[in-house]
Amino acid sequence: MPGRSGSGATFESLARELSQDVHPRTVLDELLRLGLVQLDGDLVVPASASFTPSRRLDELTTLFAANASDHIAAAVHNLTRSGKRFLEQSVFADGLSDSSVERLRAKAVAAWLAAFEAMVGEATKLVENDGDIAAESQHRMRFGVYFYSEPQDGRKAAASASMPAAPRRRKPIKRRSS
Repeated sequence: MPGRSGSGATFESLARELSQDVHPRTVLDELLRLGLVQLDGDLVVPASASFTPSRRLDELTTLFAANASDHIAAAVHNLTRSGKRFLEQSVFADGLSDSSVERLRAKAVAAWLAAFEAMVGEATKLVENDGDIAAESQHRMRFGVYFYSEPQDGRKAAASASMPAAPRRRKPIKRRSS
């Protein structure tokens, strides 16, 4: 069983080999939260000899894949096609305290609930109105929102030590796709 970090085969080296997009500590925290692994001192130990996904996990995985696929499709379309662009934007801010992140999370949830109710209401009316259009003229749509935060600490800085430091941003930045 691998240790969490150090030299040789470790949980950290395995996690980095599988993905450069998610920090190994984030992966470990999620595996611990799901009860899939346990810590025995410095060892990461599987909670069982095998992993059988629950039906709920299968449903969540399918939903996640569909959401991620459509998000990526919108971004790729915006980067590679001319003409009408899809909505694909985000807001970024750093230098925040725990309480500020929690306040922004609550604000994001409230904004999502308002947008959700408005979109479901409008989509329901339009699906009913468009009920008689031919199958070859039908379209589908997806509208979604996400909120993510993580500590700004040395773990992340150490992982990108070979990259030049970015200037510290204090004002939120609204990212627009191309």
